[in-house]
Amino acid sequence: MHRDALPDTDLHPAAAALAADAVAGETHIRIDGIEKRFEAFRALQQVSLDIQRGELVCLLGPSGCGKTTLLRILAGLEKPDAGSVSSFGKDITRLPPARREFGIVFQSYALFPNLDVAKNIAFGLDGPGDRKRARVTELLALVGLSGNEEKYPAQLSGGQQQRVALARALATNPRLLLLDEPLSALDARVRAHLRGEIRALQQRLGVTTVMVTHDQEEALAMADRIVVMNAGRIEQIGTPEEIYEAPANAFVAGFVGQANWLAGSVVDAGRVAIAQSELAAQVSPSMPSGAQVRLMIRPEDLVLHGGWTPDMAGDPNTGLAQVLGAELIGGAYRVSLLLPHLGAARVQADVSRSVYRQRCAEASVIPVTLPAERLRVFPADGASR
Repeated sequence: MHRDALPDTDLHPAAAALAADAVAGETHIRIDGIEKRFEAFRALQQVSLDIQRGELVCLLGPSGCGKTTLLRILAGLEKPDAGSVSSFGKDITRLPPARREFGIVFQSYALFPNLDVAKNIAFGLDGPGDRKRARVTELLALVGLSGNEEKYPAQLSGGQQQRVALARALATNPRLLLLDEPLSALDARVRAHLRGEIRALQQRLGVTTVMVTHDQEEALAMADRIVVMNAGRIEQIGTPEEIYEAPANAFVAGFVGQANWLAGSVVDAGRVAIAQSELAAQVSPSMPSGAQVRLMIRPEDLVLHGGWTPDMAGDPNTGLAQVLGAELIGGAYRVSLLLPHLGAARVQADVSRSVYRQRCAEASVIPVTLPAERLRVFPADGASR
């Protein structure tokens, strides 16, 4: 077992208690019209969001977008200037943090260095000593750290310290778990491993969870729904698939995942002109003929062909591309291409290693298709709403 791996066990008592209390589809948290200013800086602008019981929601966005401020308002560590927060229909906007029945895990772990693991976890527990010891034992088993009661934080790896912080947050059976960049201080290998284990634990417990992250890969891997934020506003709310496959605007398209961008102008509802070519694309009825637009396509959606065939001449979305180079990205290659028929635009295509070897390694020019159904069309001015 990996030193930071969670055990594959049946539901622990703590998990069973939370899971038995879950009601699918019930609104747990309602955030309504939240506004927050720090002097002249407007951190949050009319933020509204419903969080369902038992789901994991990721607040995703760049630094300064307001996601951590929103989490702190949920925790009661900040007060909004306007708007409200309710839990199961009860207004908790002004409720002190200690009365919210929430657990929180910070980026920095926030463990007490002078207390051993058992005392760190038991810090917020009440009751007799034997009951607290039993609870600590149960939680350490839950997070895969049985037998580490007497160790101090400095004797643990980063991933183990974060597990202790998670166990402490779960000690009081919180109704809501808040995770503030919980994995960002870890190295890449441990971070990738631990995110899957935290997700599995959250699902076993059935505890409603809100996580702040700036890491799109983390959000896509862990969340039931992602809330993409920018400049204090929500840009889009959706499942990972919806956010990635159908971004609501250019900001979301550019922030989540890799993207190729092409500048063009609308011909009609089914065509966009780029240089001397016209590509088939699905254009919104709100975009008039002549409107300047930006087309987005993901690198994995470009189709690289082994050779030119006569039927390609009738496809407006297929043309010859010059291979400029490639880089190995794990099990795939990212191929850089020049598209002369699209005004010398440069794009990248992600292909398997076998496709790269068969079609790109020895070739200087190859046919490339930009499928119409994979092209997303956005206003050139970047308007998001």
